[in-house]
Parts: sequence; structure tokens; C-alpha cells
Amino acid sequence: MLSFIRDHSLASVRKKLILLYILNVLDIVFTLILQSTGYFMEANPVMAVFVASTFSALAVKILLPAALCIFLYYRLKKATDKQLKRSNVLVTALLFIYACINILHMIWLSLYLIHAS
Repeated sequence: MLSFIRDHSLASVRKKLILLYILNVLDIVFTLILQSTGYFMEANPVMAVFVASTFSALAVKILLPAALCIFLYYRLKKATDKQLKRSNVLVTALLFIYACINILHMIWLSLYLIHAS
């Protein structure tokens, strides 16, 4: 696991970008599910505008990050080793943040399901 975190090769950063994208998609899925319960509201004021419409929320959280990840990956193909190292640090930090967000969503969903039963 530690070697995966430290590995800053293009292939490794690509895997991390894919994982980051998956966590991002899970974030909006959990958010929409939790918001539909009435016990949860979007904490991000920018996304709060978009989650009022499921279509808008999905478009912003699925299409925009996909385009950004693809652009970043192709940009990183020309990156120096130093740039790959820095990119790896940032992408790994974002992975950690999104993992925490998704864990919190799972906790909230579990609590809701326990309370609802």
C-alpha cells in the first residue's frame, strides 16, 4: 500500500486518477441518496446549487471531472519527474479526502438505515 502511495510513475498516477474519479462518482451517488431522505443536505455551497436537480448534479460530478482527469492524464504524459512527484502528492491527498468523504457518507447512510428500521 505504501509503495502504491509513493509510486509517482505515470501508470500509478493514472490508476490514482481513475480511483479518484470513482470516489467522486460515489460521492454524488451517496449525496443524492442521502439528500432524498430529508435528513441530509449538501455541505458544499457550490454543489448545493446543483443537487437541486439530479441531472445537473450528475452532469457536474460525472462529466466535468471525467474531462478534467483525461486532460490531466494527457498533460502528465509530458511531465517531468519532478512534476509527476508533485502531481502524485496532490492526487494522493485528494484520494484521502474523497475516501474520508465517502466513509462519512456510508456512516450517515448506515445511521439512517438503522434509525429507519
